[in-house]
Amino acid sequence: MLIVSMLFLSRMLVFSASLQAEGEEFWRQHKEEARADLEENEALLPRYRLAVSKANLGYVLETYEMIDEFQDDFDVEALEEEIAFELRLAELGSDNLLYLNYAAFYHSILENHEDTIHYFERIIELDEDNVWPYNYLALIYIEELEQNGKALDILDRALEVEENDYSHLLQGYVHYLEGNYLRAANSLRRGRGTFAELEDML
Repeated sequence: MLIVSMLFLSRMLVFSASLQAEGEEFWRQHKEEARADLEENEALLPRYRLAVSKANLGYVLETYEMIDEFQDDFDVEALEEEIAFELRLAELGSDNLLYLNYAAFYHSILENHEDTIHYFERIIELDEDNVWPYNYLALIYIEELEQNGKALDILDRALEVEENDYSHLLQGYVHYLEGNYLRAANSLRRGRGTFAELEDML
């Protein structure tokens, strides 16, 4: 029991300093820490840590390449074992953004859509100025649940937080799916993108 308690305390202390940073700065710091770990050890956990931090900095293509890679090439049970501590705390209601992001992308890899939505919604509650969780949540409603109206509502919220090309591109995609080609073209223009670029991102 003492060993378990010491492990819990040590892991909390490792992240306590970095969690003082807010928003983008936290994720940049986390990305650099993960890269440094990877230079020493190309293990599963550092790769996952790097991917999650990049996801929160807008590396959209790399994020979904990571998800595909984990789905196709990695032992998901091994990943679950590596992040079991974080997953458990997220499940118990932790407000730790790192743990919640680990859980959100883990369930995305498993295609557990309800759980993925739950964790992204929780992340947005706690980190409402970070536009990227909105975009990932909207994409789940578009691609997996085909609830385009819900996706557009989320994307509107994302654009209220911050103007960004990706939200406009996703809006364009939804309008295209709905047959609203004029609106689709307008959203793509505002997102400075083309349908070909959108197809590459999805």
